[in-house]
Amino acid sequence: MRLREEILAAGMTPAVARRFAESLRDVALSDGRMGSAELVAVESLIDSITAADDDVAPAPIDALMPYRELFLRTCIYLCVVDGAYGVEEARAVSELAHRLGLSSHRLASVEEEVFQALTALAAGR
Repeated sequence: MRLREEILAAGMTPAVARRFAESLRDVALSDGRMGSAELVAVESLIDSITAADDDVAPAPIDALMPYRELFLRTCIYLCVVDGAYGVEEARAVSELAHRLGLSSHRLASVEEEVFQALTALAAGR
């Protein structure tokens, strides 16, 4: 399943979806810039996640707890889509993982899963 479809299938409330989307944007901007590939990916995901929910206030970050691995995989994907996973981005993802109760060991596994999936995609598998 593609990431966008997985996010939509998660069944988040509009407020949780808004938090998910806003937090994605924050992570993508954590290195102080957003490359064109990153911008396209972020806007595409955010538009699909929050369609028609512009007036909904975002839920607290803790509301992402049931979706934390999906959220963190999405964050990592967005950070590496421009070809680099910089220190600032990795730190932002790590802080969110910690805040959402994910261990450093599990975060490393999630990062590896994303890297392997992107490598396979690039190789045409």
